[in-house]
Amino acid sequence: MQVLVLGSCGMAAPAIPDLVQQGMFRRITVATRHPERAEDTLAALGVSSSRVDLVRLDVQDHSALVATMQRHHVTCNLAGPNYRNAVPAARAAIVARVPLVDVSDDWESTLEILGMHEAAVAAGVPILLGLGASPGVTNVLARYGANQLDRVDEVRTSWIMRGSDAGGPALAAHLLYSLPQRAFYYHEGAMVEVKAFEDGKEVIEYPVLGPVEVMHIGHPEPFTLGRFIEGVRYADDKATFLPVEVNRMIVDLGQIARSEHPVLVDDRPVDPMEFAARYFYETCKRMVDVPKTGALRTEVRGVHRGRPVRMIYSAAGRISTGTGYPCSIGAHLLAAGLVTRPGVWPPEARDVLDPEFFLRAVEVRKIGEVSEEIVDWDRETAGAAA
Repeated sequence: MQVLVLGSCGMAAPAIPDLVQQGMFRRITVATRHPERAEDTLAALGVSSSRVDLVRLDVQDHSALVATMQRHHVTCNLAGPNYRNAVPAARAAIVARVPLVDVSDDWESTLEILGMHEAAVAAGVPILLGLGASPGVTNVLARYGANQLDRVDEVRTSWIMRGSDAGGPALAAHLLYSLPQRAFYYHEGAMVEVKAFEDGKEVIEYPVLGPVEVMHIGHPEPFTLGRFIEGVRYADDKATFLPVEVNRMIVDLGQIARSEHPVLVDDRPVDPMEFAARYFYETCKRMVDVPKTGALRTEVRGVHRGRPVRMIYSAAGRISTGTGYPCSIGAHLLAAGLVTRPGVWPPEARDVLDPEFFLRAVEVRKIGEVSEEIVDWDRETAGAAA
């Protein structure tokens, strides 16, 4: 078996060694626009296996991408930023008829890729969409919890990321492009727009970090949970960055990033996204005294044997690490023939990805222990407030 990995840094960093170490893939091809830079990255990761090849490839080059995919059995798309590379990768996978696992958490790209479902079915290609930490693990936990209930009413997901763990320039560009612009939650069959980093503030208890205030951000979970969790009436995704000053920086720089006006730096015009992403990345890189531990949480509310309950799943760990490993697990599931249903599927889609098998794979990699708590739910007083 041969696997193609798009991207070599950031979220790809934990995925590549895992693909090597698990031993299922005879060849691992790492494709990047700058393979000369990736050599040092792979060496630092301890990846010196003779089974790893580095090739030069731009995801925007459709013909080259299709041809490269066709020489492999599975593709992992970890090339950022997601808003730029997720859609071209999915489109190429359908043309190449090669299964794809993707970690995109850009909600606009998610909607566009979901629109390719019929084309993927016609091509006989399974595409696992958004299989990272959030979306990804959060969605798998939503499906796991939903499977325990007789009826699902609400799914609430949330996560915390440290500024010190905010990855490289590509991730910075994604955060500024997607998170602060438009945010939504799902309610009674419709998407409701709210203000990102402002609306829906609530304090939630997380492992290791304790009580933390989160709020609505621009993320795909409400779109897919509302569509793929049967009977759900409400779904959302909330988040925050720590220290909280990072939230304001994302909002302010996000306005610059999507501006059409160049930024003058030493009297030289610079692309606004390039300027904003570089500034954000460099600022976060200087946060050497900030721990990198983040957290995620999924709460599924519904009825179990006539009893209204809240199924709460949570874990602490690095969000960047928790994104790459799930993508690798997805590649192994595709290669092993454990995900064969053609079409575009988020992780919570029924009968596509076995949540218990996936969570066991996460557990053996020791990237974070998921806790489970089941408590009574007073629906009369809780309601479904955003």
